[in-house]
Amino acid sequence: MEAEWFGESEKAFFKFDDLLKNRKIGKAFYPKDTLEMINDKTFNMEKKVKGELRLVTADIATMKGNENDASSFFIIKLIPTKNGYERQVIYTENIEGGHTGDQALRIRQLFYDFDCDYIVLDTQNAGIGVYDSLAVPQIDRERGTEYEPLSCINDDRLRERCVYTDAPRVVYSIRATPQMNSEIAVQLRDALRRGKLKILVPENEGYDLLNTSKKFSELPEETKLLFKLPYMQTTLLINEMMNLEYERTDAGLIKLKEQSGHRKDRYSSLSYGNYIANQLELKLNKKVEAVDVSKLFMFKSPTF
Repeated sequence: MEAEWFGESEKAFFKFDDLLKNRKIGKAFYPKDTLEMINDKTFNMEKKVKGELRLVTADIATMKGNENDASSFFIIKLIPTKNGYERQVIYTENIEGGHTGDQALRIRQLFYDFDCDYIVLDTQNAGIGVYDSLAVPQIDRERGTEYEPLSCINDDRLRERCVYTDAPRVVYSIRATPQMNSEIAVQLRDALRRGKLKILVPENEGYDLLNTSKKFSELPEETKLLFKLPYMQTTLLINEMMNLEYERTDAGLIKLKEQSGHRKDRYSSLSYGNYIANQLELKLNKKVEAVDVSKLFMFKSPTF
């Protein structure tokens, strides 16, 4: 933590207690390149439950350095419940800068490794370059794979940028306005307060779980670090969110701002995923309502 104290300012939008109470996910899951370093099936990704969806979210940056945001990726499982979707954050990583094509390749790897259904991508600024790389076939020389083009599901203009008309529409584009940013912030805080968004347990608990594996204990320390990183990144996420201060604009909107020397790339990526989870939840609820309403009209034909 670089000797920084945990603490929230008077203007903090997210409260430490709301974040801490949602550190409930014990087991992190890992992409293929990390799993190949350990011969232990207990680390393998679980199969989906009925109705489950998975998201890979991405907030994009291309410049390195402490003064610039990093690219942040999250894997979120959406587990259907009677009240919609519980969001379980099972993996996260950050990349310090990088070519848009390389970042698109990493998104594809995560998308297929975790059997995801949708990509949630900030397509403003450098993100549009990442989308353009996703919208064409791409070769993964490291894995010996050629990936198919992917298209946008919620933006006609971006869909037209993909010349492959039969490309799967799996990319949710985020091009946030002040109004949307306000909604995104409020929705994430609400999900935390209602216990709908679960994140990984604190590092010491995560490390204890990892050490129950004999195979893990035999790994070199630098390899062990790769398995510990999602827990560390989750703590950095919490610290980042607690340092976001808010103000209300003249229009009554919430505006979040990071303090000097802090970032908000992790917050942005996670909040975009939660926002799309809410959109998918609305569709889920409409389907449930349609089924319930139809039952009102079920009757047996009269017998004459």
